[in-house]
Amino acid sequence: MDTAENLKLEDDIYKHRDPDCTKPYSNQDPSIRFKDYTIWCSSKEYAGTRLVTITNALQRIKNRNPICSTIADFGTSLLNNGRLREFPSSAYNSSGGLGGEFANGGGAFAVISEVYLDSYSNATFNASGINSLGNVYSHDINLEWALVHELEHAMGEEGHSEGDPWLTPNAQLCTGNN
Repeated sequence: MDTAENLKLEDDIYKHRDPDCTKPYSNQDPSIRFKDYTIWCSSKEYAGTRLVTITNALQRIKNRNPICSTIADFGTSLLNNGRLREFPSSAYNSSGGLGGEFANGGGAFAVISEVYLDSYSNATFNASGINSLGNVYSHDINLEWALVHELEHAMGEEGHSEGDPWLTPNAQLCTGNN
């Protein structure tokens, strides 16, 4: 399990080259994936009640333990620098979020589908299936789970734990869900 000391939190992550959303995908740096371009260019910064919702979720995550506090602080830093954003679910089919760094030298970012903000800030849905190792998984997913999941990707966690598409190292720990 990661500790607060070895999770990535850099001061210079905002020196980035994002996709140029004024140009079509065909004119982008070839290292930028279509999915990243589409979601990022359809995203916007949080405002109004959604800003309150995401800020409250970050605070709940922060209050759970030191590891979660580090993840929430990273998310708050992204939020304050326009790097934690929301996107319409219609932008990219079947994506609830995206987190990482742009491969062309861009900085860390995380974007969460509006569906989580509107429907799962105070509710959960069950995600179950068989992971890539052949084991059954079942999780109660909510906004906090999606947020921790994408923030961990933005912090450099590239894979999914135990072959489970919903699981990053601290998703369960920092949301209190199974």
